[in-house]
Order: sequence, then structure tokens, then C-alpha cells
Amino acid sequence: MATFYTKDNISIRTLEDIVNRPHFEATVLPRKSLFRYVLAAYSLPRKIASCSVSDCYQNHKKGYLVRVDKESECSICEACAKRFMDPSALKPPKVSRSRTGGSSATRTASSTTPALTRDMDLDTFINESTQIKQRVKELKQANQGANWLFQSLSQFQKAYPLELVNALQELQASKDNSSIFERLIENNASDQQLQDVEQLQGLGIFCADIRQLLIENVLKPLTKLDEKAKKAEPEGSIRIAVDWAEQIERNLVMAENLIAEAQLFFCDDNIKRLQSVPLSETAAKKVRSLDWNCDQGAAKTR
Repeated sequence: MATFYTKDNISIRTLEDIVNRPHFEATVLPRKSLFRYVLAAYSLPRKIASCSVSDCYQNHKKGYLVRVDKESECSICEACAKRFMDPSALKPPKVSRSRTGGSSATRTASSTTPALTRDMDLDTFINESTQIKQRVKELKQANQGANWLFQSLSQFQKAYPLELVNALQELQASKDNSSIFERLIENNASDQQLQDVEQLQGLGIFCADIRQLLIENVLKPLTKLDEKAKKAEPEGSIRIAVDWAEQIERNLVMAENLIAEAQLFFCDDNIKRLQSVPLSETAAKKVRSLDWNCDQGAAKTR
């Protein structure tokens, strides 16, 4: 169920109602200035939502759908909401008695979201657009770059049991409070097994999407601007969002960080540590039966 914070009355009954919104971002930087206002508060049946803040990713059932910039949205847990937003912003607006006036909180939210744009010289835009596309191309085609990450993660999720993936997502969300360690202790795990799980790296790859960052957040919006640029008068200008360059840079940096996480996760030593994650006997046997080829981004049976 959702508590409405704006006149849009956004309904949130399932996790899909959040992540399938057209401008949803799975990852945002932990920067207070990015979080503008609350669109809706939600409460899900279980801890199935993942906080979008890149230094959190906490699984939670109660949280907030928040406007990040002119169009983008993200979901954040209650702890991050308190970290980055004023207490008054987390209180739902009071319902106005007027049918046409709307609540004061709703009017305030609407008045704080003007279309902030600016004109950019056409030649400057074309130059920056070319540089952005070149940077994305380099990230995608680099050795152990974005294409490799997408291939590796897809193959990993196909080859390895879902039980392991779920355990890794839980560890990423909260290592200190994870039930994984409770199970290790209950199973009389060795010091080496405990150390292996504690030292697992690169778990952020299970909570963010490289395609979302580079394709949906960078290339697709850029393509629309390129089409506008083609229709502009020679030596003219194109209207862009005021923080357009910052949005692009933010997504590119997050993509670079995600690739670095993947390089840590898929290295040989880290893959070996997966055998220490407590699983059912069937799942554990499956993990032990697999070898991982880091360069090819694929698993093979021993």
C-alpha cells in the first residue's frame, strides 16, 4: 500500500509498481542535494525492495519513492530517507477541504519542480554528444568492461543456483545483520569459511543494472536530444536540462564503479569463496561442480 504525497496519487502495491516506473533509477549517489521531494511512501509485504542509494542497497519493506531530478525517481529505505531528507518532507500532506485548491503541501511540491532548462550552443552540444557516445563505447568494449559485465552476470545467474544469488543479495544489503552468518555458526563453520564470506567482494552487481545506467539513462535520452539537434537551425542552439551534464556524469561514474565491482566479484579468489556460503546440499553441490572462466564470462562443469 502507498501513502500519497502529491496530486498524482501514485499507487504502489507491489515491487513492480516501483521498478517498472519509466523513470526509475536503481542506483543513485549518496548526495543530499539529489533528493528533491517524496512522491509516495510504501509498505510492501516483505523486505523485497532494494534501496537505490549506492552506499546502502538495504533490502526493506517500508520506504519512499522520491523525485531525484526533473524526471528521475528512486526508492529509498527509511534510514536513507532520514539521512538525506528533512523530517517535514517525510510527513504526508494534509487533505485540503477544498476540492479544487489541493493541499498546501501538494502546491508546495508542485511549485518546487519547475522545468529547469538552458540553451546550449549547437556545436557545443554536438561535440559533447560525440564525446559521451565515445565514452560509453569505450566502457562497453573495454576488456572486462560493460559488455563483459552484462555477459558475465547473465551467465552466472543461469549457471548458479538462485539460492546462492539470493544469499549474495542479502549479504550485499547488510553483511553485519545477515542471517547468512547465523547459518554459518549454526553449521559449525570453520574460521576459513567465515573469513571467505566476510571477504566476498563486488556484491553490488546484484543490486544495480549496467544496461539501465548506460542505455536507458545515457544513450536513449541522448538519442532524443540528437534528433532535436538535427532539426535545429545551423549555428543555433538546443534546449537541455540545467543539470544535464551532471546527470550524464553521474550515470557514467556509477557504471564505472559497477564494472570495478564486477572485476572484483568474478576474479578467481572471490569465486572460490562462494563455496563457503551456506546453502542447501543440492545448491552447494551445484556450486562445487562449477568452474568460472573470468575472461569468457561463463561457467563450465568440472
